[in-house]
Amino acid sequence: RGLKNACELMAKMRTDGYSLSSAHHDTLILGFRQARNLEAALLVFRDQSRQRGFARVEVGEETLAALLEACRRSGDVDSLEEAVGLLCEYGVQPPPLLMKYLGTRG
Repeated sequence: RGLKNACELMAKMRTDGYSLSSAHHDTLILGFRQARNLEAALLVFRDQSRQRGFARVEVGEETLAALLEACRRSGDVDSLEEAVGLLCEYGVQPPPLLMKYLGTRG
């Protein structure tokens, strides 16, 4: 119920002309991570990217961690590499240095 209210509030803010920051979206992504709703978390990210006019967006470590955790908690992926691949399909561009550190390409 709380996530539904948050989504409705963000939609109302947007229609009322408020400019939503990445912090707003990150908070919603964290909520969907907690709820183990990977699809909703990825849709929030995709919506945020489209609003910015980008097909791919390099994310910060906190957003990437939240999305990777959502992948893990959902049970939809079996490995870090598979999770990064899925995120890339949704337009997530992991920071290159972080991916190098993790030994994975994004």
